[in-house]
Amino acid sequence: MTETKDEYREAVSEVLEILQFADEEIINKIPLEVLKKLNSQKSITYIPKFKETQKIEVEQISKKAKAILALLYRDYICTEEERKEFDKQLVETNTQNQENMDYSIKKFQKDTKIEFKNALPVEVKKNFIQKILDKIFKQ
Repeated sequence: MTETKDEYREAVSEVLEILQFADEEIINKIPLEVLKKLNSQKSITYIPKFKETQKIEVEQISKKAKAILALLYRDYICTEEERKEFDKQLVETNTQNQENMDYSIKKFQKDTKIEFKNALPVEVKKNFIQKILDKIFKQ
């Protein structure tokens, strides 16, 4: 399956919308250059339907946005111990949608011109993404 530029831009828009609801302490861990680059790549026509007053459910987030969130979490937000656990879970779940996630991650890295350390392309299980969201929002 190939990804269109619009799908990627929509995923970036979702990620930025989710990050708007995150604690400032979490946002400060992500380099400003990464946030600026993401902002320049978001869709100008797509508006994510997340609301601050309700909990963001994993099912509401696109697979591409989940992959970007996972990379941001792994490389900038989590502790070294959490990173080891994250990498372990990535290896364990590295069987489904390998090609699609690999493309999304390569596209993200190419477009942002930022290399992520040891990025492993995978589809992260829903419960793991929920853990990331919970960590970001400290729910």
